[in-house]
Formats: sequence, C-alpha cells, structure tokens
Amino acid sequence: MGASNVNPALRDLKHLKYLDLSMNNFSGSHVPHMIASLMHLEYLNLSNAGFGGLIPPQLGNLSNLHFLDLGGCGFTDLRADDLDWLSGIPSLKHVDMSFVNLSKATNSISSLEVLHLRWASLPYIPSPRSPFNLTSIVKLDLSSYSNLNTTILRWLSHASSLVYLDLSHCSLVNIESLQVTPGALSNLKELDLQYNDIKGAIFRIIMNLSRTFKHLDLSWNSLSGDIAQILWSLGPLEYLALDFNDLK
Repeated sequence: MGASNVNPALRDLKHLKYLDLSMNNFSGSHVPHMIASLMHLEYLNLSNAGFGGLIPPQLGNLSNLHFLDLGGCGFTDLRADDLDWLSGIPSLKHVDMSFVNLSKATNSISSLEVLHLRWASLPYIPSPRSPFNLTSIVKLDLSSYSNLNTTILRWLSHASSLVYLDLSHCSLVNIESLQVTPGALSNLKELDLQYNDIKGAIFRIIMNLSRTFKHLDLSWNSLSGDIAQILWSLGPLEYLALDFNDLK
C-alpha cells in the first residue's frame, strides 16, 4: 500500500468483524479514526504496518473487540498517552502493544488474558499498586522492560492465573528479587529469564518453582552451582535452557 492511507470507503463495511492490515507500510501515518466506526469488529490487527503518532482513543468504542494488535511498529513513534479507553472494551482478551511508546500511559487497563508489551517503553512504577488488572491474565510479556523493579515483581506475584511470563532482557541482576515471584504463582508453567545477567546459585530459583512447571529459560545469565544438585527438583519440566552461565 506504500505511503497511502487506508481508503475511507472502509467505513461502509458496517458489518465487518475481522480486519487485518498488518505487514503493510503506512509510512508513519496516523491510525485512521474511521476504524472506530466499525462497531462490529471483533479482531483488529495493525501490527508492523508502519503507523505512527497517537493511538486514537476512539478505538475504545469497539465494544465487541476480542483481539487488538498494535505491536511491532518500532521504527515509527506509535504512542499512547492514556490507556483508559481500553476499559471501554469489556470483551477484550488479547492486547499486543510491543514497541509502542507507553512512557506516559500510567492509567490502569482492563482485565485481559494475554498482554504483550515487549520493548514498549513502559514508565517507572514506584507505587505498589499495579498499573494492570491481573485478575484474569494468563500470558504476560514484559521483556526488555528496563524499569522492572522489586515493586513490580511483588504485584506480579498476585497474578494467580498467570501461566506464561516473559521477563527476558529486563536487566534483572538480583536473584533475591526473583525468589518470591515464581513461587507465589501456583499456575505458572513457562518462565523466560534469559539475558538478565542474574548472579547467584541456580538452586535458589529452581527450589521456588511450582511442581507443575514445564518451560524454563535461564540462558545468558551469570548463574552458578552444580547442575547435579538441581536435577532432583525439576519435576515434569519439558524444556530447560541453561546455556551461557557459570554452571558446572
């Protein structure tokens, strides 16, 4: 589609439920407001489409939306200064805002099952109050979140439904801050902690994992210890990555 905008005739498709404009090139143009007039939309994918500027809060009018993907536009300045409009979409279950600039978006968002915020320029959150409603969340991707701290890990430990958690590339170097969170998540089955330069004995992480754990990636860290000491506690683990550590 080159640098052209979305044809405004799209608004005439009043009964449209599925719209995928991903992998196009809109050369930094704004997300068209008229998409918000497609009131029957259940699926909207604008990922990797080269959109830029402010995400129109009018998208909150899409009350039937289940799936929203705005991620992957890292070469443009796609941003959201406020996420309150998401609370107007009660049916929303899956949101991807990877690479979106959310540095000013500190408001709470609606209850979700899947949330991807990879390289999303998230703000520093000093308050123990979670910026997300974690009641129903099953899959959470906070990879490359440079402001991740013990406060956030503390409220993550209350995400009781969480099955998949990605905290890779987050500069987590303190193993003590990780000891409580995985252990408190009784339903957690997949955890990605690669590229964090975590230092300390590996058994201090392994010993806190649920016995139902399936997938663990600890590669590219600075973990130490004898692998033989942790094998007895791995339970039904199906995938284990320990490469590029200081193990023996």
